Amino acid sequence: MTVDRALGAGALLLAALVCLSAWKYGIARPNAPGAGFWPFLIAVVMAGLGAALAIRPGRSPLQSTGVNSNWKGFWIALASMGFFVPVLVPLGYPASMWLLLMVQLRWVEGRSWTTALLVASAAAIMSFVVFRLLLHVPLPSGILPLPRNW
Repeated sequence: MTVDRALGAGALLLAALVCLSAWKYGIARPNAPGAGFWPFLIAVVMAGLGAALAIRPGRSPLQSTGVNSNWKGFWIALASMGFFVPVLVPLGYPASMWLLLMVQLRWVEGRSWTTALLVASAAAIMSFVVFRLLLHVPLPSGILPLPRNW
């Protein structure tokens, strides 16, 4: 069994579990989708992709193509997302999101410092404004001094 087939089978198994869980929440009501609709739909797509990977894996193993895997980037991404959770409340959403995006863009994706700074700043500010002002999600502001109505 190749790695591709094993990953495809694992994706199928995980998709089946998510489908069952989503079904318990209800897929649809007479006038609107139920709470389990989107998880169910995503799991169905994941099952299709997993089946395609299990049935028809890649043509050659990763080592024979000369392409190096990016495990270092994976561990940096995982650590930065793990770091995001405990610092969310003390630092606040904008600062935490900015740090997360800086790490992801600079060290995982290899973008330039200028690109990382501009994209991380714009995305952190825009997402904070959308969630806090437009959707009224009570995100922590943390170290950022904001007006009272925000």
